[in-house]
Amino acid sequence: MKTIQRSLLILLVLVLGVGIGIGVTLTLPKVSSPAAYAIEKSEASVVRVKLSETDDLSVAFKHVARAIRPSVVSIRSVRKIRAENSGRPNGAGPELPEEFRRFFEDDTLDKFFDRGVPQGGLQQQGMGTGVIVSADGYVLTNNHVVRGADEVEVILSTNRRLPAKIVGTDKATDVAVLKVAAKGLAPAQLGSSEIMEVGDWVLAIGSPFGLDQTVTAGIVSAKERANVGITDYEDFIQTDAAINPGNSGGPLVNLKGEVIGINTAIASRSGGSTGVGFAIPSDMVRRVMESILDNGRVDRGWLGVGIQDLDEDLVRSFGLKSTRGALVGGVFPNGPAAKVGLKPGDVLLKVAGREVRDANHLRHMVAGIAPNKKVRLDVFRAKKTIQLEVTIGLRDVDQL
Repeated sequence: MKTIQRSLLILLVLVLGVGIGIGVTLTLPKVSSPAAYAIEKSEASVVRVKLSETDDLSVAFKHVARAIRPSVVSIRSVRKIRAENSGRPNGAGPELPEEFRRFFEDDTLDKFFDRGVPQGGLQQQGMGTGVIVSADGYVLTNNHVVRGADEVEVILSTNRRLPAKIVGTDKATDVAVLKVAAKGLAPAQLGSSEIMEVGDWVLAIGSPFGLDQTVTAGIVSAKERANVGITDYEDFIQTDAAINPGNSGGPLVNLKGEVIGINTAIASRSGGSTGVGFAIPSDMVRRVMESILDNGRVDRGWLGVGIQDLDEDLVRSFGLKSTRGALVGGVFPNGPAAKVGLKPGDVLLKVAGREVRDANHLRHMVAGIAPNKKVRLDVFRAKKTIQLEVTIGLRDVDQL
């Protein structure tokens, strides 16, 4: 009897267990659904905050575009080509590698180049961009935008047209300074390219294909790009902001509305934007502009040495700690370096207290020092660091 009762009890427990299990299974979706929804709702709230931040970025873009608009100009250049000229006109268009050649919008030259110049000549027209940097009419652009031009015209954002005078140019950096007879203009502010970092947002403004006041956005893709083969002095900011033929000379702007570069070239096989553009850093542009305005030319410092980068093998052989610095490979007789005893095999670590990154950086540093100024050199020699004081010389056009 007890055995039968025990069996019935076990059966009852099993039946109740199955029933409860089925009940829980049937009700779980109803119980968990509100909880899952609450989780999704919470995640959506977080995303909305991020969307708000995205909207803030969009607002920043709009503010910068509006703030810089009256400072950006289109530049139309005209060069008269005579019928007796043959071949590619001297100075007409930048002499760049093929992938950079078409950055300046100049279709007239290519159109007539292979056919020869028609009787009576023609007017070679080009379109570029510039940026106003003073209320009384000074404008920055690229040298290749106005090089060889007989006439230059600046077109304001309101379509007002002003004849422009070429104040000075610098082929070595591809910078030109223009002047228009106007007052009360809205100058853009030159910011510091030095403090810009890879990943910072930037806007490029210009006249690609003649479409003035075109604004594109991107980031700083890289800094200190050199050995590209565009100019003698290269320390480019690389950006993926879309820039195309006609953008030459236009500003690259940070989210404070400051000009941190002058757009000068793109890497492209087709002639259109592929997301690899180059801008002259504003710190370099500022030095060139000030030299042109003060002296009518660009005077560059000269040390009188041949230099090269350091590699790991040289670092080990010299007993250095890193590849930062520049190796002196040769010294020009009677040059500034020779006069203070700098020798082949020396490694330049610092100039005027600033650390040397590599040979290209040293070249830029010295070029930016005023001739006849005395500076201290930190030199690594025979596993010791010594200091020399040198008077910087004046670089001739043909010197490096």
